[in-house]
Amino acid sequence: MIKRCKKCRVPLEGFMYIWVAARIFKIKPSEKDPELCNKCEDITNIPVRITSAFRDLVVLIVITVIVLVISYFFSVFEFIVSLFNKYPHLITYVDEIITFLLTLSIGFAIFSWRRWREVKKEAAECIRLQEELVKAADTKAETEKIISKQLHSEIELRKQKR
Repeated sequence: MIKRCKKCRVPLEGFMYIWVAARIFKIKPSEKDPELCNKCEDITNIPVRITSAFRDLVVLIVITVIVLVISYFFSVFEFIVSLFNKYPHLITYVDEIITFLLTLSIGFAIFSWRRWREVKKEAAECIRLQEELVKAADTKAETEKIISKQLHSEIELRKQKR
């Protein structure tokens, strides 16, 4: 069995460790705790954050269970069948309603998928811009250091000339 980090499960020995984890991600066994990787050794019990997506999923499941219970106890389907028995001319619209709802659900799925792709692209662009800002700040700091050194050397030369 391959030795893995007990928190993140990254391999700490073997082919995947040598060629991927160590070389690309600079991961190595921790010096403090050999059962952890160097990335996980400093991480201490980070509290779990409940995201809005998780909250939405819980709300969706709760609503679905509530609808299931209501339809079970109040026999919603039997009510619809009795309505169609009472008014048979309404049954001609059932196939259109089912087709409409199916098309709507597929349309919402495609819409959601496209919005997800847009957000993914925008997040990547945001990360790229942040990296450019960091590089620009580093370049500015290095330029300021060079100018400072040049000014300092000029001041020293003027002091020596006096």
